[in-house]
Amino acid sequence: MRYIQRDKNCSGLDRRRTMPDGYEPSPRPVWTMSILTFVKNKIRQRINPPLHSPDYEAASRFLGSAYGGWPLLETTQRGAILFSFGLGEDITFDLAAIDKFGVSVFGFDPTPKSAGWIKRQQLPKAFNFHQVGIADFDGSAEFFPPENDKHVSFSATPSNYTKQLNKRANKGGGATAFHLD
Repeated sequence: MRYIQRDKNCSGLDRRRTMPDGYEPSPRPVWTMSILTFVKNKIRQRINPPLHSPDYEAASRFLGSAYGGWPLLETTQRGAILFSFGLGEDITFDLAAIDKFGVSVFGFDPTPKSAGWIKRQQLPKAFNFHQVGIADFDGSAEFFPPENDKHVSFSATPSNYTKQLNKRANKGGGATAFHLD
């Protein structure tokens, strides 16, 4: 079963997204929303309006976990190629696409933590991993580790935590080094 969630709370905008099977909308009526939430939503919509609204709807199936899942068109053909960027430590969408549709997945993630996690997995032959990222330029880029060691995603811009480490390490003119496993 496919369920399209339509969000017309507060804005009149029609944002749609495919929800996983078994998902039921909240029975709570719109009028129970607090005035503060209403105002915050209005401000967010003014600051960040949606880039587009869908003009075309097609049957799709939600694959993967609630965190790392995506809808995939039901018309996806066996043997199709799926490019997946920023895998992290959740490839449930990619594995479900291989299982349900027989696609070949080319997965990309430049982060060391993701690459290490991928190497420890038992993956089907249809899953091909490459430790590279995508950007709007050719060449190499410097990435900075997340502040929280439990997080996977590195950033192209240093966090305040990384900046503080660099300042402390460079006070005496010494070099800054990060050890990443």
